[in-house]
Amino acid sequence: GGGGGGGGSGGRDADGSPSTGPSRKERIKRMVFNREFQLHSAVVMCASCFMGFENMCPLMLKDLTDLSNAEIGVFAVVFPAGVLCGVLTTPQIYARLATPLHKLYMELALQGLATCSILCLIWFSSMATQEPGSVPSICFLICLGTAAFGLALNYYIKPGIVCLDFGEDCATASSMMDGVGQAATVVFQLIASSLFRTGGTWAQVLSAAIFLLLTMSICTVLQFLDHHHGSAIPLRLTKSHFDSVMHCFSNQRRLGLWAALVLVLVVAKAVYTSLEVVEP
Repeated sequence: GGGGGGGGSGGRDADGSPSTGPSRKERIKRMVFNREFQLHSAVVMCASCFMGFENMCPLMLKDLTDLSNAEIGVFAVVFPAGVLCGVLTTPQIYARLATPLHKLYMELALQGLATCSILCLIWFSSMATQEPGSVPSICFLICLGTAAFGLALNYYIKPGIVCLDFGEDCATASSMMDGVGQAATVVFQLIASSLFRTGGTWAQVLSAAIFLLLTMSICTVLQFLDHHHGSAIPLRLTKSHFDSVMHCFSNQRRLGLWAALVLVLVVAKAVYTSLEVVEP
């Protein structure tokens, strides 16, 4: 098995003859410029940054609640516990959905659940900054667990499904997605640290998480349209392109997509109005 894998990477078939297919370099190049791979890499990057809150969760509870260090050590597991519940439950439901459209609805619903949880955290953190101890710690714990639950599918399950489409290069695709996700997490943690050093608040850091969730939702919808409705949507739309996109939503069953896009705009407006720096 190991010898066969080494021969394949050297450009030869299993019988030792020169391979007639594209080289590994060409396959990787084709993968990198694949529209679906790019969109889902963006989703993985956003989800990886969001999962960085697992490390920041104890700091948040320390700053915004009156819990002791021992209690924080216990209750901080609410974030990985939410991820675990999402990994155990959401794939079972996702696999039983009959159509790709229903699966899209589920993804957007989970992302919307995470978005609502983060919006509540922004509100609670602003109140706790103004009046320490005014928000019960259970409110933060519920929001953190619910947000983690909503992101489990996109972080742990969906990347593996997408990578299977690349056949023998599925492991390479998975490694590349993990790599860009980890790199994005490092950048996000550094940005959050710089915000705190310059007097920023948790509300500002959480607002960045809202931007990540909105980006995930947009990329999820674009990925669905590309995969199930033919050619990709260009950045510059002509009238014919607009008509073709509108045709995707002509069916009454797809009105939910319109509702999801409207929700994205409403949430963006809510985040924009909540970006005021809260004075301690």
